[in-house]
Parts: sequence; C-alpha cells; structure tokens
Amino acid sequence: MFAVLIKESENATLSDFGPYLLHWLIVTGTMAVLVLVVVEIYRLATGRGSSLRRGLTGRLSEVGEQDAWKLRLYRLFVAFIPLAVAVALGLYFWSLRTDAPDIRQSRENLALLAAGAAGLLAVLAVSWEFLLDLATLSPRRVWAIARVSMTEAIRRKSLWGFVVILAVFLFASWFIQTDRPEHQWRIYVQLVFLVMTLLLLITSSIIACFSLPNDIKQQTIHTIITKPVRRFELVLGRIVGFTLLMTAVLLVMSQLSLLYVFRGIDESAKEQSMRARVPIFGSLHFEELDSQMKWRPTATGVSVGREWTYRSYIRGGSAQEAVWRFNRLPARLSRSERMIPVEFTFDIFRTSKGGEDYKEGVSTQLAFVNPNKWDFGRYADYRKLLESKTEASDDPHKLARQFGYYELKSPLTVVDYQTYTVWFPSSLLEDLGNEPFEIRVACRSTSQYLGMAKADLYILAEEGSFYLNFMKGTLCIWFVMVLMITLGVVFSTYLNALVSLMLSWFMLLCGIPKLRGFIKLVGSAFDPDENPGGGPMESVVRLLQNKSLTAPIEQTRGIRVLQWMDDVFRVLFNGLLAILPDLGHYTRTDYVAEGFNIPGTELAMSFLILVAYLFPFLLAAYYLLNAREVAN
Repeated sequence: MFAVLIKESENATLSDFGPYLLHWLIVTGTMAVLVLVVVEIYRLATGRGSSLRRGLTGRLSEVGEQDAWKLRLYRLFVAFIPLAVAVALGLYFWSLRTDAPDIRQSRENLALLAAGAAGLLAVLAVSWEFLLDLATLSPRRVWAIARVSMTEAIRRKSLWGFVVILAVFLFASWFIQTDRPEHQWRIYVQLVFLVMTLLLLITSSIIACFSLPNDIKQQTIHTIITKPVRRFELVLGRIVGFTLLMTAVLLVMSQLSLLYVFRGIDESAKEQSMRARVPIFGSLHFEELDSQMKWRPTATGVSVGREWTYRSYIRGGSAQEAVWRFNRLPARLSRSERMIPVEFTFDIFRTSKGGEDYKEGVSTQLAFVNPNKWDFGRYADYRKLLESKTEASDDPHKLARQFGYYELKSPLTVVDYQTYTVWFPSSLLEDLGNEPFEIRVACRSTSQYLGMAKADLYILAEEGSFYLNFMKGTLCIWFVMVLMITLGVVFSTYLNALVSLMLSWFMLLCGIPKLRGFIKLVGSAFDPDENPGGGPMESVVRLLQNKSLTAPIEQTRGIRVLQWMDDVFRVLFNGLLAILPDLGHYTRTDYVAEGFNIPGTELAMSFLILVAYLFPFLLAAYYLLNAREVAN
C-alpha cells in the first residue's frame, strides 16, 4: 500500500479565523484608506466638494431628512480612522521602548488590534454606500437576471467544449501505464481533476468575460438598465446565473469522472486506495540522549544534504529518535478496549548498501508512550515482562495499563516510501491527563538514515465516506470556478472582453502556489536568510561583478540607488501578493488522490477566505458599473 500526504504548509482551519480576519482588515483597510485619499483629492481638484458632505459618489447628499443618519455614520467612520491609526502607531512605538519580550509582544498585539480597528473603519467607509444598496436589492430581480444569463449561455452553445471530456474518458487509458495497481487511483484522480478544472475554468471565464461587453456592444443592456433594476443587481445576477449553470455542469462531470475512475482501476487498487482516512496529526520534534543520559529535544533532525528540506532525518543505530506528540485526543479512542491503528510512511537515505540486510528496507522500532505513567528507567522491566511467556506478555492492554508504555515486540523492516500500519492498545490512553500522547520512532540499522515529516505519521481515527470525500474535492474545484466567474464579470464591467479574459487568467496563473512563492521571494529582498544576495537590481550587479551571494558590495552612490530600486520592487511585489489570489487555499486534489478525508473545517475556512477575497472586487464592480455610461 502506498499513500503519503505531503503538507509543506498547513491549510487554514476555522481556528485560524481570528488571525486571518485581522490580516484581511489591515491589508484591505490600507487599500481603502488609499481609495479615500485619492477620491478626496479628485473631488476637491474637480470642484465637486468634499466626500464628507456628499459621500464617495455624491449620492448620500440626496437622502431625505429621515435618512440623514446614513451620511452622519459615513462621516463618523472617516473621522475615527486617523484616531485609530494614531493609536496603533503609538502602541507600536511604545512596544519598542521595552526590552522584555513578553511585554513587547503584548503591546505589539494591541497595536495590531488597533490597526485592525482602523482597517475596519476604512472598509466600512468605502463600502458604506455599497452596503446600503445591498440591503435594498431585490432577490426576485437578481434571480430573473440569473435565469436570463443561463439561457443566453446555453443558447450561445458555450458549453459544447465539455464534449472534450468524453475523449479523455474514452482514450485516457491508452496513456496511463503503471506497474503497480496502487498507483492507478492516484493517476486517474489527478487526471480527471485536472481535466475538470481546465474545462470549467476555460468555459466559465469565456462566459463571464464576454457577457456584459456583448450586451453593451449589441445594446441589449439598454432594455434592462432603463427598467427599475439596480446596476449591481445586473452584476450579481450574472454571477449567480453563471455559477448555477457551471455548478450543474460540474456535478454531471464529477459523477461521470467518478464512474470512469471506478471502472478503470483494478479491484486491488480499489481496496487499497479508494479510502477517506480521517487522520489525527501530531507535532514532530527530535530527541537525542546527551552525556548525562537525558533526552535533549531539537526542532529538526539531521540534514543529509538534500535540497528539498521537507523531511528531517535520524541516524540509524544511534540514541536519536523522532517524537510525535498528540494533544487532546478524542475521548472515543479510549472508551473501548481495542487496538488503534497508526499509519506511517518514511524516507530512507542510504550511506551503504550493507548486503542482504538492507535489500528490502531498514529496521525501525516504534514505541507508544503515556508520559503521565511511563518512566524510562523501567524499560528493562518492561522488556523482561514482554519477552516472558506469560499471560501478561500476550495481553497488550495489561502491559499498557501497568507501564504506560507499548512497543512492537520486534523492529519493523521499513521500505522506502511504503505505507505501513501498526496498532497500539487503547488502554494506553487511560489516565493521560493533560500530558500529550507520544509516538517515538528509532532507526536500528547502522549507516542508514530515516527521514520523516510531520504528516508522515498519524493516528487513524476512523474511515470516512469515500464518495463524500470525492465530492469535497470537487467542491474545491467549485471554489476556483466561482473565483474565475466573479473576476471575469467584475473586470468586464469596465474593460472589454479580451482584456478582461487576459487579466482574469493572469491573476489565476499568478495565484498558483509556486508562482506566488516566486513573487514572495522577490518581495523578500530585504531578508538575508530567505533571499540572500539582495533584490533583482543588486543580483544583476553581483552577476556583472562575479560576486557570490554573501560577498559584500562597495556602497557607491550607484549601488545605493539600485538598492533603493530593490526596495521599490519589494513594496510593489508585496502589494501584488495582496491582490493576487492564493489558490493553495482551494487545492485538495492530493487528499482525494492519496485517500485522505478533507476536513470540513478546512473547507469552511476556504469558503470564508474566498468571500473575503472577492468582496473588494465586488465593491469595485459596484462603483465601476455605476460610473460607466451604458445607456443614454
């Protein structure tokens, strides 16, 4: 059996909602402050009066006496922004006046909260007119526009491109060749998810980007705008209509894809791979016995010189162990006397062949520890009782209750990147208290190294629904589809169809995690650890002068100008990161391909991140379409 879930970065869950909300308020609030400043300068320069008297668009001055509170609240939001910013800056500079880490951290946290409050006020000020109009939208009119949008998309035969997926279903097996049946599921799932994603994004982007420009070009939009329909209802109706249409297409495609995958793989692969494991992951650190025979913890293990540093290694035949700690395990695991499964996948780095002993793998020992009851000084007594031919040695639950410790009777031979399952008695979790449950791994084969990462070992809590998990993976494709539809409709409110299409795809491609990582690297030119050698301009100088990344450069006037340009690049690229979507929040194909259940809390957080990301774009569409002349 082969299954490995590589998690180089943790996915956001609902427990991360607070920090993510604070970050969103600060970033979006900064952009909102810039908008307020630019609009204020523009209105004063053109003689239209301050926005404090009329609002951003001037519509708040048209309200009656009974609705005067709307303008007053807008003024209140704007007036308190400088105060909140001043408080945030004051708290930040106050934190710099102390050397105590705890006090500085608490003051910095207060400064962040004040900055978040300033961001909230700025967002409310910019979106105030939008929120007021949003409360008066008519669901009936929005649904009518959505229904017309779906009818137009079907009439234009925009969905014929999905016939291409039939070719994939009919002929893909010609190109999928694997010598191991357990690999079939992974390859088939990755194929169908990739095909579904590409077809959906291509079709939905074309439909979304060409809809409004075609209506404006053919002047069919006049029949809608001249009626009692708000302009944002037109935008919202288009988004809802295209989303419903493409959702129906996605549902059909997902069922056909699942049928295709189920029909195409071997029975052995179905049994091994078509699963939805519900894992419990722990935190990983490494420990080694010092000269005083005490375990000394370290954050990372041994580096074997590999460029990819995802896994750390422990030396074989040494007093070094990898330790997983599990906090707050579910109470249901210890309620019944049973054996609890643990699955793991390790990497092997060989320093010698070692003859026949290492032909199939390396010797690995796993131990399960209840720190509240176990004492390492009793290890000799434990092994003596375990190896004795008594009733206690055959009952793992008695041993676990007596010692708070359990290990395999003999080390397990582990093969490179192969998934194994071992079991420990649930009675080991009794009387755990507030201590974390530990799983310790040691490599017994000398001259070999065993590599592991946090997600390489987990407690298998239960088996989830395979079909439901497949549909969760499809929901992640739906997130990206909604993102593309919304961006396409928003951009088409002011740009022509081709420009909107190119801009939508540019933002989507730059949202791929690897490209975002490159942009982040360029934006971290000031960080000597993450990006030694400076920014783009300084790197060019080092290439021309044939200097290494760490060699000092003579600080001439020209070099200082180039470094200043690098600072400008850093600000621009960091700002670009705030605008580009992060598709890593919505990608879960590996979960389905490797047979792991997608947590519902991660999906809920991904949806909230999607809504938060699209809100500024919907706000821009509201103002852009209201400012555009579409009917005389």
